[in-house]
Parts: sequence; structure tokens; C-alpha cells
Amino acid sequence: MKHFHWPRCRPWGRSTWNIPQGRQGGARFVRSGPVRPSPDSSRPQTNDVAVLRELCPDMSPVDRQAAAAALLGYLRILGRWNAKLNLVSEADRGAVWERHVVPSLQLRVSILGVRHGSVVDLGSGAGFPGIPLAITSPSSQFTLVESRRRRASFLRAVARELSLDNAEVVHGRIEEWRPRSRADVVLARAVADPEKIAALVTHVLAPDGFLLVTLPPASGPEGQRCGARPSRCSRHTFWQPFSHT
Repeated sequence: MKHFHWPRCRPWGRSTWNIPQGRQGGARFVRSGPVRPSPDSSRPQTNDVAVLRELCPDMSPVDRQAAAAALLGYLRILGRWNAKLNLVSEADRGAVWERHVVPSLQLRVSILGVRHGSVVDLGSGAGFPGIPLAITSPSSQFTLVESRRRRASFLRAVARELSLDNAEVVHGRIEEWRPRSRADVVLARAVADPEKIAALVTHVLAPDGFLLVTLPPASGPEGQRCGARPSRCSRHTFWQPFSHT
């Protein structure tokens, strides 16, 4: 099992995402304008499609347009449910695109670089990164594992309303879930030590699969050992920073 670490991104949850840009001067912030869709908004904005063109260059223009429309629909559903479940923080509600959707899609290039027929999103919550990745990677099968019942219900509603045939929702704890087959990739946020997460998903991940863990900036010894370039940090552990230029 190999696992990747991204020390330069901030984890999902109550924290917000910083999107590094460029190689000098640390993290700079990318703003793509207001993202909270209005009730009568039915078409993706030009800027949203441009972001997809950058992050999903393998997709055809028609597929990118369809993905942008699906992502817009996802944001609408998220807004509808958020009042009841507090899926995203109040500070993030007007900036879901740049703080959650874009960082989710930045994982896509690394996933496409390895075998990715089946992907598990551990602790999917509001659906990041699993839903944006499922929308833009229809040939992969995504399983969103969520232990909280109401959030699992939200994820099922998203998959149903967007007709995401490649997204399955599992309500339960990863320790208790027994998948029919092991996954090629498991995505996780570092709510615990990455090595502990690796131990938790041993029964879920294929022997030659990949665990992709997002870490806060310079998090612990792994983040300190990693340099400014993608490098091997320890046995079967790799790190690759986000980039959004």
C-alpha cells in the first residue's frame, strides 16, 4: 500500500481551504467570484467552465459544460440542505467553489495517475472531495463512506438528484464496513495520524492501492521532512503539493 500526503492544503471541516498558487512567496489566494447560486440560476458561469478546463484538461468541452452544470446543481442541493445540517461553515457559504470544489478537483490529477477504477471517500461529510470527483470522473466508481445518518441521507439525495450512477453511499464506520471488493484509491483527511488512517483502511484498500491523505501545512514530521518538490518522504509514502496557477 502506498500513500500520498499533501502538507500544503488545509483539511475539510470547520477550517477553510487555502489554495497555493505559484512557487514563490508561499500561498496566495485564488478568488473566482461569488459561487452561491441564485434560485433561478440554471447555467454554469464562464469562469466555472474555465476552472474545469484548467483542472480537467482531459475532458471534452461538452463534458466540461455538463460537469459544470452538475456541480452547480450540487451547490444548489448543498445550499438547500445546509440550513438543517450545517454542512459547511457560515464563513464558507459564499465561497464553496474556491474553498471546497476547486481543492477537491485538484486531487483528480493524482488519482488519474494511478489505477482508479474504484475510489473510496472516507468520512465524506458534505461530499468533498467525492462528489466533485465523481462528477468529473464518470468512468470511476466512487463509494462515499459517512458515519452520520443525516449526512449520509444528504449524500444519497445528491447522487439521486444528479443521477450519479458511479456514486454509492455507505452509512457506517469504516472499521465496520466490509466492501464487496477492495478499492484502488482511498481518500482521507488527516483527522488522525496518517499511519493510523492507513491501519483503519487495510481491509478496504487493495494491496497495491493508494491512500491519499490531505494534511495541514507542514503537519508533523512528515510535513517537515518533505521539501518544496514532490519527493519520497518514507517507505511507500509520497507527497505532492497542490498547485493552482
